[in-house]
Amino acid sequence: MDKVKSKQEDGLTLIEVVASIVILSIVLLSFSSLFLQSVKHTKYNKEKLSAVEVAELVVADLRSGKKIEEVGYECVDNYCRSYRNENLDPEYLVELTVSEGPADIQLKKAVIMVTTKADTASKKSSFTTEMYFDEEREAS
Repeated sequence: MDKVKSKQEDGLTLIEVVASIVILSIVLLSFSSLFLQSVKHTKYNKEKLSAVEVAELVVADLRSGKKIEEVGYECVDNYCRSYRNENLDPEYLVELTVSEGPADIQLKKAVIMVTTKADTASKKSSFTTEMYFDEEREAS
């Protein structure tokens, strides 16, 4: 009598190994694109936060009672620009537009726009804020 012997297989076939490598690479590629996107957003948010900090420095300078020219801005017809204020980050362009405020109070309106100079991210980050200040007030 011929008996058929069944073999116990102790390994993986080549097709199983290739299939598992393909599945593993698809999963790893998905995660790598997630991490790359996360790095881009982190960099953009860091630049945006730095622009907000620079704008806060400008607001502090204006509220201190100093004249705009004393703070280090180049002004022409109520439009001021700063490229080299030593207190500000050199990577940012600060644009300051000053106009008259409401007629019933003696305040001026300032629009402060901070933009990155270098295009380090895929999007150029900028931050804009407005404030009212008293230009005639003496510095303390």
